[in-house]
Amino acid sequence: GPVPDQNNIITLVRNMNDARKHYPEFLQKGDMIPAPQIECGTNSFSKLCSSGKVKTVPEILCSSWRAPDGRKASFFVNYMTQEKSFRLNGKDITVPPLSVIMMDYD
Repeated sequence: GPVPDQNNIITLVRNMNDARKHYPEFLQKGDMIPAPQIECGTNSFSKLCSSGKVKTVPEILCSSWRAPDGRKASFFVNYMTQEKSFRLNGKDITVPPLSVIMMDYD
C-alpha cells in the first residue's frame, strides 16, 4: 500500500504533543478513566496487524482523564486529513483534520 504522508504524521504528533503540554493536569499528572461512548465512522486498515488481518478503527479516538484536583476531561483525536464528526449525548461535534480537541467530561 501507499506510504503515509510524513508531513501529516508530523502534524498530528505535533498537535497531540501540544495538547499534552497545554493540559498537563490531565495528560501528564492525571489518571485515565473510562471514555464516553461516542458514535462516529470507522476506517479499515490491513497494515496494522502483522497477520495481514483487517483492523477496523474509529475515525475519532477518545480518552478521558481525571486531574489530581478531581476535574475530568475528554480528548478527541482526528487522525484523518479531513474534518470528522462524532455524536456525543445527542450533539454533533466536529474535529479539524489531524487535531485534538478537549471537552469537559460530563
